[in-house]
Amino acid sequence: MPTISTVVHYPPDLARARPKLRVQIQPEAITPITRVASVIELTAVTKQFNTLKAVDGLSLIVPRGEIVGLLGPNGAGKTTLLKLIAGIYHPDEGSIRPTGTSWPLIGFKSERLLFPNRMRVGQYLVLVAGLSNIPKSEVGRVVFDSLTRVRLLSAIDKRIRNISKGMRQRLGIAQVLIG
Repeated sequence: MPTISTVVHYPPDLARARPKLRVQIQPEAITPITRVASVIELTAVTKQFNTLKAVDGLSLIVPRGEIVGLLGPNGAGKTTLLKLIAGIYHPDEGSIRPTGTSWPLIGFKSERLLFPNRMRVGQYLVLVAGLSNIPKSEVGRVVFDSLTRVRLLSAIDKRIRNISKGMRQRLGIAQVLIG
């Protein structure tokens, strides 16, 4: 059974600058660290599907203000772990908890680029904003900001079926930025 081989932490200021690999931490070295401000803490999390243990006793912290990447081979449990953190799945054992008083905002977009192809890019993100409980007065700004950040503002009025795969990938990132 493959396991997650590497967790990479990028400090926020370096992540924006597209850095090369900064720090590699092996899963067995990842334990809750009290001196690091964190937003989510996982303790001995296990998730099993029938006889397959997708995540097995994983403990880690998600540091505040950092981007955390999971690297590993197919079947290592990376997507399962993200779905556990996002609340799509529930652990069979262990706990996942916020370290503050409430859950942080988490955006999740799976690897598959499934979109309502008849909708326009802007319409779709307005829908996403509504589903994410963004106040109506903020929706326009939030959609504009997300499209600007992923350099997709020029496609706001294009039908999703007419944009390239690369643009769809950026649309997925814009969706995650909204929530």
